[in-house]
Amino acid sequence: MVGTQAKQEFPVHDRWWLTAGGGLRVGTSFNSLGITKTSEISRLSLQEAQSREAEIRQYLQRPFKQDFKGERLLYTTFNL
Repeated sequence: MVGTQAKQEFPVHDRWWLTAGGGLRVGTSFNSLGITKTSEISRLSLQEAQSREAEIRQYLQRPFKQDFKGERLLYTTFNL
């Protein structure tokens, strides 16, 4: 997880399932799909998927992005 400490903001909120040739934009968590609220699932083009991957890569690969909206980011890892 990555977010700011003081304001508790998260730079990435949307959910994407990315593959080598595209992906899906999923508007809710996997656990609540079709259960609680209406949500969007739509196809991402190759270009959109690559753009989303580049966006999240800055938080997953060293050197990690250090700030968001002028506030220092705090990284927390855990095992599932």
